Amino acid sequence: MNKYIGNFNFDFEINYDDFKFSEHTAKDNKDNEFDLKQIELKMPTSLFKSYKEDYPDYLTEYLKKFDMEVISSWLAIQKPGYMSPPHIDEYLFLREHSISGDKEPLRILVFMNDWSFGQVFMVGDEIITNWKRGDAYIMDGKDLHMTSNGSYEDKLTLIMTGLSK
Repeated sequence: MNKYIGNFNFDFEINYDDFKFSEHTAKDNKDNEFDLKQIELKMPTSLFKSYKEDYPDYLTEYLKKFDMEVISSWLAIQKPGYMSPPHIDEYLFLREHSISGDKEPLRILVFMNDWSFGQVFMVGDEIITNWKRGDAYIMDGKDLHMTSNGSYEDKLTLIMTGLSK
């Protein structure tokens, strides 16, 4: 399931210097067949992530716009020429720590900059392009999805995982 939930506009600019980023690749997460395939094919899968505990105040405040209890969140920079090949999220952190209880985990992703030609987000058989800064989607982690940046611009995505209030 993938559902557009609206535009959650913001009046701040993302300044990379306000964040602590670390690089993540498929090699960091060899939990499933999709990660192993990425490694085998030597796909350019790096993402630069900054986690909720390192957010500047303006992004921490922005998280409060969403009707969810945010357990984990990261801001991802996908550089031109990189991709996150098809995979299924397992929400392992929530499940391993029994955080969700009887509730289903909720994932919201927000595009933090306007779409540029060559940027793609795909869930199941749906291809999402032409987004505006602040466009938000609820995504079911059980669906196969991928993202790719074939543009000349960084693709910024805010990902939140948690439980609905």
